[in-house]
Amino acid sequence: MIFLPEVNSTNIYAMKRISDGMSVHGEVIWTHHQTGGKGQRDKEWMDEKGKSVLMSVILMEKLQDLTLFQLNVMISYAVLESLNSLFSEWDLKIKWPNDIYIGDKKACGILIENGFRGNHWHHSVVGIGINVLQDQFSRDLPAATSLFLESGIIFDLEEIAAMVSGCILDALEKQEPFGVLLQKYNRSLYKNGELVHLQMLKTGAQISGKVLGVNEEGELIVLARDGVKALAFGSVSWQIPVH
Repeated sequence: MIFLPEVNSTNIYAMKRISDGMSVHGEVIWTHHQTGGKGQRDKEWMDEKGKSVLMSVILMEKLQDLTLFQLNVMISYAVLESLNSLFSEWDLKIKWPNDIYIGDKKACGILIENGFRGNHWHHSVVGIGINVLQDQFSRDLPAATSLFLESGIIFDLEEIAAMVSGCILDALEKQEPFGVLLQKYNRSLYKNGELVHLQMLKTGAQISGKVLGVNEEGELIVLARDGVKALAFGSVSWQIPVH
């Protein structure tokens, strides 16, 4: 693993190494602080220095037989499984498509950025941010939590980085049949079988319905009052109550 005390973004650093021909499959970049971290839909990822696992895993092999969503399922479930091994009392869930939640609060975010050369899927950079040692969050982050807050345990950042990245690489090497993996993903899906409230990003329209799962195309299936809806990632936002 390559450790940087501080960097603008581990994903940006990793992609620069790829473009410079310096990277290898399985390389892990991690840091104690990002000055320009980012999450899904170009949201800024804020971190408290030395309190989070902030890393990127470079994948350059065994991608060609997968779809982008299959890779997402594989990675998010591998991260969930690795974190589950740390503390048996956690009720970890995957919030579609790939955030890791403890209860109704986010403990981990995943951002996968892919690179193609012509029609060839050349690489993926898996950016992961795990809230580990924070003992409080600002009022701007009411739906955030940390592994410490949920367990009372002071975890070692480097050990978690090594364990999680190792689980990702093992999952890619193993490549469990996607049907089996999707079943596991859906069993761990946040709010599966429950009533949720969503908002369409383009129109602002509200959707309330029961989550039925995620299909093979990566769409969230919701049984609403006016029928079953298949919602693409990026088309809706969750309306999650703050406790």
